[in-house]
Amino acid sequence: MRIPQMVAALALLSLPAAASGHGFNVDGLWVGTGMNMGFESDGVGLLVGGEISVAELDDTHWYGGFLDVLYAAEGETTRVTFGLEGGYFLFGADVGMTIDADTRDVGGRVRGLLSLAMQTVYVGGLLFPDETPVLEAGVIVKLPIPLQ
Repeated sequence: MRIPQMVAALALLSLPAAASGHGFNVDGLWVGTGMNMGFESDGVGLLVGGEISVAELDDTHWYGGFLDVLYAAEGETTRVTFGLEGGYFLFGADVGMTIDADTRDVGGRVRGLLSLAMQTVYVGGLLFPDETPVLEAGVIVKLPIPLQ
């Protein structure tokens, strides 16, 4: 099965839980923690790591902050990113500051998000000064935990 078909299948399986008629109240403060797996254009390298986020949700809007740690297999480096995220229903974006744990270089990341209940599909870019921009795409699977 190709990656686009796998992403489409994941989206279709998740839509009933993400729809506004899901039958339970999602309003409030939530923490989500889980795994991130993706690819980057810099040598088509594998990305793997974890993410934690805290977000305020209502029926249609969400906003908050995130912290992730990703290992980039192609460059054999670990990156830490923290920043802000927000969205409307299924669609969102995040922006953050990225620190390469090995070189201590500081850069930035912007991603578009398609949030489907416990899964988030993302596409975005990463830029460090004096380096070629890197495209990233992947899936984050999180366990949502209510804080209120």
